[in-house]
Amino acid sequence: MKRNSNLIILHLPPPIHGASMVGDFIFKNKQINKKLNNHFVKISMTDNVEGLMSFKWSKVIKSIALFARVIGLILFKRPRVIYFTPSYKGFAFYRDLILRQILIFFKYLMGFQIYFHFHTSGIPNYKNNKLHSRLLNYFLKKVHLILLDPALEKSFKTYPNVEKIFYLPNSVKDPFSSEDFDKYLHEKFELRNFKKPINVLYLSNLIKSKGYRHLLRLATKFRSINFHFAGAFGADDERLFFFNYVRDKKLNNVFYHGLLRGEEKHNLFKESDIFALPTRYEYEAFPLCILEALSYGIPVISTDQGAISSIIDENVGIALSDPDEIDKSLTFLIEKYISKEASKKCRDKYLKEFSTHKFEKSFIEILQNA
Repeated sequence: MKRNSNLIILHLPPPIHGASMVGDFIFKNKQINKKLNNHFVKISMTDNVEGLMSFKWSKVIKSIALFARVIGLILFKRPRVIYFTPSYKGFAFYRDLILRQILIFFKYLMGFQIYFHFHTSGIPNYKNNKLHSRLLNYFLKKVHLILLDPALEKSFKTYPNVEKIFYLPNSVKDPFSSEDFDKYLHEKFELRNFKKPINVLYLSNLIKSKGYRHLLRLATKFRSINFHFAGAFGADDERLFFFNYVRDKKLNNVFYHGLLRGEEKHNLFKESDIFALPTRYEYEAFPLCILEALSYGIPVISTDQGAISSIIDENVGIALSDPDEIDKSLTFLIEKYISKEASKKCRDKYLKEFSTHKFEKSFIEILQNA
């Protein structure tokens, strides 16, 4: 009997992070599920970002349930491809190591292909932990890898048993699928009140290493510019730092919007002039928030972390090698990049390289050609 189904094991929100947002897109995408006969298994261990790395006995119970569901679908659906978004650190790695062994066992019995899709900047060097390094080498043996960009492949190539590497850049939905982008630009640049302050937007989890504190510092220097922050706090001490800093420095030009979705998020992007993510987050790879900014025609100032330099070129913004230099770069962006022409270049970059249509086509091709 010809097998034509695929088993898709992925993260879905909550919590909200890059892998779960891409997983949600795949899960809901009509074109992908029309072309591929997919059966889905959700990886769900915690509802918040803070709980991702912690150990709880409830995670053990949920992991056993995950294994049982995967085994059941393999036996009853007999898939030709297994697509999986694994982790390589913390409790999740050992859970996924067991799941990987289950998949390999059935691969030898049934002959399906296994694809591991990594949404990370790479795998850290575990020279000082030989056991973990050996386990990782075993973990990646006899599987295909899907990475976000060739810039992220270096650490994976240190594991010689990987079968093949594919590249699948992230994408985000077009926010102007039901609106006229040119009309929006006309309203923004020709009908707007130019006495209105410049709006800088940071939209990501508020974690120190992601650089939001650099923007708070800028807010003390550029008090005529409004700085908008949206996203979940990585921990309670981040929340305390943020609001204490704003209060102590009397920053009336700083606004925190919480975790936004839907129309509120859409409107905040439309009101923004520059998007900033001065990140040095260790696992930053291919931030969806930068793609979202480009889809709105917003120039970006970020760093060369992960594959960000593959996203940002001179037409759409600046990728800093040193986030401490953001002061001069922000001034340069305000002078050179806030225009209708610059916005069109940002939008064109999104449409050409990071549209959902491009992602759909590439994802389908990878799994269909297995």
